[in-house]
Amino acid sequence: MHVRSQRRITAALIIAGLTLAVAAPALAQDESPEPDAAVVAADGDLASQLPAEVRGLPLEPQTFSGSAILENADMSDPEQAQDVADFQALLDGLGVGLDDVTLVSASAFDEQGGVLAFGMQVAGSDADSFVEPWALLYSSGEYEDPQLEETELGGTPVSSITDAASDYAPPSYAYASGDVVWLLLGDEADIIAVLEALP
Repeated sequence: MHVRSQRRITAALIIAGLTLAVAAPALAQDESPEPDAAVVAADGDLASQLPAEVRGLPLEPQTFSGSAILENADMSDPEQAQDVADFQALLDGLGVGLDDVTLVSASAFDEQGGVLAFGMQVAGSDADSFVEPWALLYSSGEYEDPQLEETELGGTPVSSITDAASDYAPPSYAYASGDVVWLLLGDEADIIAVLEALP
């Protein structure tokens, strides 16, 4: 797995409520991380939107309640504390709380590539209302100057997320559907396979 992609996946999982102690060792071996039992939420409806596999690789979703972010963040770590503050500011701007949020993460990688799908559901909301702030918050830790642009991928309308300050950073994609925004990164063909399965 590309080092940049591994770092981005680790960061995304931390935002979802996992700690580095859980996420990093598995990602270093190109495996999906085992979830901490304290952060797993029972939300089969959200997880079931994802395909079961990509290129024969199992895509096993892990869902998290919004409150798990606070429960599992190390607030003595300045970076994690800032991530939590930024995430809470995003929710405040939407007029919702952590209890209104469910997150799901699923990844599948091998030596040929792979994909990470990371979704945020804000119950009863319109995903179009938070696709831009959520995508920019997610990418701000990796891209120096993140930019969103409406485009299509495999015939599906998405927003591409690129770094205006770099010619080398690979793009991510944001896809809004119902009350869920999906953030997708990885190989384009694998991302398209996930998009084709999402509602």
